[in-house]
Amino acid sequence: MIVHTYALTAPVSPSAVWRHWVDVDQWADHFPGLRASKLNGPVAVGAVGLVRPQRGPRWSFRISTVDRAKKRFAIERKVLFGVVRLEFALQRPEELEDADAFEPPLPAGPDTWSMVYTVTLTGPLAVVYDRVAGRPIAKQLPELSASVAAQSPLDD
Repeated sequence: MIVHTYALTAPVSPSAVWRHWVDVDQWADHFPGLRASKLNGPVAVGAVGLVRPQRGPRWSFRISTVDRAKKRFAIERKVLFGVVRLEFALQRPEELEDADAFEPPLPAGPDTWSMVYTVTLTGPLAVVYDRVAGRPIAKQLPELSASVAAQSPLDD
């Protein structure tokens, strides 16, 4: 298993972040590597969508997790002998694993949240899929999270 994680901690509106994450048809506005994206139906476990990268073939995905209360959302793509998974999670900074190890310390406050993105690749060919999907997705996470944060002001 190969895992890439990126977190951005900032003062954001949780409801606005959630709206951006589940508005699949607008992902290309935030995700620099996407030309287009579409979800066939409402946001629910089992719903199927399609993404069209700037380069390379389009690929389908399935929503595997939707937890509105905990602000968690995940999509999966089955690949030969494995799975590529992208999870979005909104957490309080103090709930992050190893939060006390950050230097400088993470900002704190009632309006501060951490947007956590995790790319997980499983299966015997995970190394191959990491090269063609995992690393390219992980490289885009800083820009994705900055875009979502900028469009999720506190006064929302």
